Amino acid sequence: MKDIAIIGGGGLGREVIALIKIINETDKKWNVIGFFDDNSSSDIINDFPVLGPVDMINEQKKDLAIVIAIGNPLVKESIFKKINNAHIYFPNIVHPSSIYFDLDRVKLGIGCIFFANTVFTTDIAINDFVFVNNNVSISHDVVIGSFSTLMPMVSISCKTDIGRSCFIGNNTVICKETNINNGTKLVAGTIVSN
Repeated sequence: MKDIAIIGGGGLGREVIALIKIINETDKKWNVIGFFDDNSSSDIINDFPVLGPVDMINEQKKDLAIVIAIGNPLVKESIFKKINNAHIYFPNIVHPSSIYFDLDRVKLGIGCIFFANTVFTTDIAINDFVFVNNNVSISHDVVIGSFSTLMPMVSISCKTDIGRSCFIGNNTVICKETNINNGTKLVAGTIVSN
């Protein structure tokens, strides 16, 4: 098993721990060593130690997988930019229930997190550090920019480009051939059409 730690001890970080436990039920892949968190008021989160602030990651002397479990795209990106240790790598953490219609035609960056029941069809590019929450549907010819966050029940139709560091709220529907600019925040229930 490979050592892995989570940045962020809030709700998303605790959900990522639960996701890793599910992954380990079928593929004993990860040994969770704990959390890095700049704002934790506790030494233990969900039975795992708080290892220290994020800067301590740069002091690691051996290979360590890191998951940035931060929902805010701008905060997530700023944290990533602070990490400059060659021993650190960022795996994709994918719930086993995720469905790929054509796995060879879904391109993933690094550091992505995909929760349960996410559906990817074909010819999709998901860049680095994208968080896709539960029950999201992504149609063909979609591009999602780095650091973006998609909350539960988002539906993205074909030929859509979602920019870098976007936050797409719960139950948002993005209709076909739509461009979402970098840094856009869509509140829950938004319908975007071209």
